[in-house]
Amino acid sequence: MKKKINIPESNVLVCATHTHFGPKIDKIRKDWPDTPISKVDESYVQILKKRIADSISNAAKNTRPVKLGAVKGDISEIVYNRRTKKADGSVAMTFRLPPADPNLSFGPVDPEVAILRVEDTNGSLVGTIVNYACHPVCGATDNQEFYSISADYPGYTAQVVEQMEG
Repeated sequence: MKKKINIPESNVLVCATHTHFGPKIDKIRKDWPDTPISKVDESYVQILKKRIADSISNAAKNTRPVKLGAVKGDISEIVYNRRTKKADGSVAMTFRLPPADPNLSFGPVDPEVAILRVEDTNGSLVGTIVNYACHPVCGATDNQEFYSISADYPGYTAQVVEQMEG
């Protein structure tokens, strides 16, 4: 890639998100108890690699002067710490927010959302990066045989940004 676009790898920023509801591109670890080894669709992995490389190449071809703007705020309504401390001092992983209980306490959270806006010199939007420390696991299902594909809350965030920006 370095030879193709003439940009040092150290100058390429990859911005990604995370979901438990996307296509598998790695194998489940063998040492996880009671978890079958999943099969990876190698053709999908190859397509994914090509599209990532193409997006970097496309970005390199379209470089131009830009202006940056940044803002931050808090969104505490949708984030909680999944490490729940019980009255006896034990800590448990809480996958679903339990009902209010004075005997439960939660660890710290980071409710800050930061937004980086990139505009061209005419003020037209080039891109937006949203940073929020919330683990996207909203599309859960209790049925292990059923697998969903979902962009989770980062997908909805992208939709909101796109609707607001046009």
